[in-house]
Amino acid sequence: MRRLTRLVPFVAVGLISAAAGWFVTIERIPYLMTDAVFARMEAAGARPNVLGKAVMRYAKGNIVPMANADILARSAILDLSEGPLQFTATPPRELVDYWSVSVFAHNTDTLFVRNDSQVPEGKTIMVRLRLAHHPRPGPGVHDVVLPSPRGFLLVRPTMPDRENPAAVAALADALAEHRLERVGAQP
Repeated sequence: MRRLTRLVPFVAVGLISAAAGWFVTIERIPYLMTDAVFARMEAAGARPNVLGKAVMRYAKGNIVPMANADILARSAILDLSEGPLQFTATPPRELVDYWSVSVFAHNTDTLFVRNDSQVPEGKTIMVRLRLAHHPRPGPGVHDVVLPSPRGFLLVRPTMPDRENPAAVAALADALAEHRLERVGAQP
């Protein structure tokens, strides 16, 4: 019995070390996966804090698996290390069946989602993307506080007919009006 009693501290340390390793691994996996997706996007030409051009999804070319083929998406890798950003858009209701904007944290947590039915007809949505120490936006601006400087913004409008080149071009032109801009320097 004494021999077993002497092993208890070693077993406890081993179990605690294994649990800590497991927690760190599980905690870090979303960040590592996001970094891998960001690296692939940057290799394809994406730049932080710049809304990419509208992209029609195809099964063979998807960086993110299972993207909806009926969406003409725009996205941006976010880097708030130099200050807050503001996304501004008017949902192009006459050209889409559905439109949404989503903001994701670096660890893939969803921080913000708004769709066309939540934005009054003809109105512009403004979303301030900031870290906790950045100044708060004024009234009428949605305030999204990211837990770390990196994140992701995704605009998803559905195309009524992806086989209609004129309709796709009109939607791409409307999406080109969406803005992602820096709004002041870091304090």
